[in-house]
Amino acid sequence: MHGIKSLSEGASYRKGRRHNGSSGVEEREMISRDGDVCALPGKEEGDSGTFHALLGKRERGNQRKCRRKMAKITEGMMPYLNYETYYRIVGEKNPKKAPLLLLHGGPGSTHNYFELLDDIADRDQRQIIMYDQLGCGKSFLEGKPELWTKETWVEELIELRKHLNLEEIHLLGQSWGGMLAIIYGSDCAPKGIKSMILSSTLPYNSVWEAEQKAPYRLYGEKKCRKLSEGGRNGKL
Repeated sequence: MHGIKSLSEGASYRKGRRHNGSSGVEEREMISRDGDVCALPGKEEGDSGTFHALLGKRERGNQRKCRRKMAKITEGMMPYLNYETYYRIVGEKNPKKAPLLLLHGGPGSTHNYFELLDDIADRDQRQIIMYDQLGCGKSFLEGKPELWTKETWVEELIELRKHLNLEEIHLLGQSWGGMLAIIYGSDCAPKGIKSMILSSTLPYNSVWEAEQKAPYRLYGEKKCRKLSEGGRNGKL
């Protein structure tokens, strides 16, 4: 048996996962970059919420444990337009705190980068919900360009709230996800939105388009073309 490694010892870690076949729920573990498993669900009697540090390659006699609880992760698929929408839920429902629903960017990106926010579920006891919009990530499909409209993704958001019984939510949209949140709020006047967070998004397309053309007004078309060519060739 290798020594125990504590998560507080300054090593850098990446997240890993394993599937609990009996419960059907994905469990998280922390894995150091040298391959050490540093956190797995505890099995001590009366202490199932604790996470043990196991299989460390250093500090052979160190018996410290990782006491921090990790939020449960639940994944599922929602039927939508004869296809399926993937969703991922972090943490348990808390009657005192509305969940945070996340809208990823794109169109065409995935939920993956939102997994960095998993820690909020642990620290704030607030459920976090993310999903891959139809055509993206684990909701991928191809050969259906007629589906790539704002109506498709707005209706998908409406159906997801129904499917997961999300009567009240905080809504966060990043980039295109922020535009989707604005369209949803403006066109549908949804109930139960306790707050809306717009991250790196644009509220008005014509203003964004004008700003993209601003360098041409400031420096002229010839200089802007040289800058663009230099950027492409790595000769700026």
